[in-house]
Amino acid sequence: MSQFKNFAWLTSTKILTLAITLIVTGFSARYLGVENFGVLALAISFANLFNALVSMGLPHLLSSKFVSHPRSAESTLIAAGIVRFSFTSILYPILLITFWFSYNDIFWVLLVSTLGSFFYSLDVFEIYYDSKGKSKYQAIPHTISKTFAELYKVFLINFNASLFWFSFFLPIWFGLSLFLRFYNFSKTVKGLKIRQLKVLALYLLKSSLPLVLSTMSIIIYMQSDKIMIESMLGKEELGLYAAASSLSNAWLIIPTSIVITLLPSVIKKLKKNKNLEVSVLIPFFRLVFFISILIAFVIYMLSDLLILFVFGPAYSYSSTLLNIMLITACLSVYGMSANRILIAIGMRKFCMYKTIFAAILNIFANYFLIKEFGLIGATLSTMLAEICASLFLNFFVSNSKVGISQVMAIFSVLSFKTLKDLNKFINKKYDI
Repeated sequence: MSQFKNFAWLTSTKILTLAITLIVTGFSARYLGVENFGVLALAISFANLFNALVSMGLPHLLSSKFVSHPRSAESTLIAAGIVRFSFTSILYPILLITFWFSYNDIFWVLLVSTLGSFFYSLDVFEIYYDSKGKSKYQAIPHTISKTFAELYKVFLINFNASLFWFSFFLPIWFGLSLFLRFYNFSKTVKGLKIRQLKVLALYLLKSSLPLVLSTMSIIIYMQSDKIMIESMLGKEELGLYAAASSLSNAWLIIPTSIVITLLPSVIKKLKKNKNLEVSVLIPFFRLVFFISILIAFVIYMLSDLLILFVFGPAYSYSSTLLNIMLITACLSVYGMSANRILIAIGMRKFCMYKTIFAAILNIFANYFLIKEFGLIGATLSTMLAEICASLFLNFFVSNSKVGISQVMAIFSVLSFKTLKDLNKFINKKYDI
């Protein structure tokens, strides 16, 4: 499947899902009210945190391994699912104990929301199909399952359901997605032979430790703001923050799809000739940065109208937060693309150290800036952490020029080379 066709499958299905999600999220926010919407956002934040932990950082590792060792891809996939599910089963009781003592009033909402992590841990098929350039096989199940879960929320609104029933949204989404992707896998992979399952499982456990800490650190500085806002300011303020956050993250599907589509060819080029690193990475980063900035600018110009249209006048303050979050979102995509490159060239420990540093920085910055500036402080602290993790700290890689390539890409983004990159990508001739 060509790169642009693969990108088209990824993006078109996700844009369709995004449109449905934004509409239903807006109805849900109006129906639940700012405070209950904040509670639901808190539950989703905890689910995201736990999902990051049980993913064990394996998406980055598996993506690289599937490209470099295609013959053992299916066996590695099965081993990864077993390891992740086992890890989830061990940690889930600890999570429930934490909820019981810290959030007793909303315990059942948190419990049900995080149940979806068991399905999430088993769903390793998305990584498999992305690495094979067959995004159609994971994009369609994603669209169907997410749409069904969103329609479930519409059903709840029509029948005046309580907040508790909204917490089943994530288990329904992840459960149906797992079922559909497994069905596709069983149909497309014939004569599956499992080899060295124990050896592969032990390898994944050993290799994933730095990535677990790295991935957790990323999610901590992306989700700790919501948890600290609820603790320091209250559920209503969290509802306002969550409304802005949902719009600032929604558009990321487009640049993220570009990264996923181009990454296999970038990794192959780097593995063949390390001396081509700068010439390979600059057009890759330039295209990702250009698309991110372009979309963020459009949303910035429409931020007031978007908040009013999607969430209503009760959430009007969220537009101010959204404008700041758009900068952070651009940095997030840029950092994600750099991290995948660094992991592919064997810099897993470096990624772990820099994201741990960024997570600690974000927690301390959140404490002081939320205390001083409220919700604006929370957006600024996350931006500060992203600047460090996505760009600044990449200059400290001794045997790589990722940081230099990122900066050179930013300075060249307004040149005609950007239009050439875009034209090559659209016309399926993007050979980096």
